[in-house]
Amino acid sequence: MKYLKLQLQEAKTQCGKLSKHLHWSLQRVKCMLPFQGETLDHLSPEDLEQVDAFCMRFGKLQDMLGRQLFRSVLIVEQEEVLSMLDILHAMEKRKILESSEQWGNIRTLRNRLAHDYPEGSEERADALNSITDYTPALLKIYQCANNYISEKDLI
Repeated sequence: MKYLKLQLQEAKTQCGKLSKHLHWSLQRVKCMLPFQGETLDHLSPEDLEQVDAFCMRFGKLQDMLGRQLFRSVLIVEQEEVLSMLDILHAMEKRKILESSEQWGNIRTLRNRLAHDYPEGSEERADALNSITDYTPALLKIYQCANNYISEKDLI
């Protein structure tokens, strides 16, 4: 059990760092909002780097929460981990997620940028604006998970 708690601690720590970095990146790109296709085509290298870092951090936090933190919570609580849908329902039950639908939207956005980076400037702007809109929800999910872990004294 000690090893499982260490895994949970590591996932929580990594998500905490990613959460702070994502929040910081959001603050850096806020001055560029809302994104527009024409504006994206003329970003300075520094601004482009900030936008790319923001997208990367969004994706990494989403992935780390779903692949490691949620699973680790259930494993430490000795709950059987089956499908991702079961994990999401378990996170809803624990009030970590508002809904599995919200998580699905966040995951779709992450996949959209990670695997199918939109080619058109307007499509990229739309995707970036959506990520910006969902970032507070993603940060809240981490905070709810962190609070749950502390309240239940899982570590």
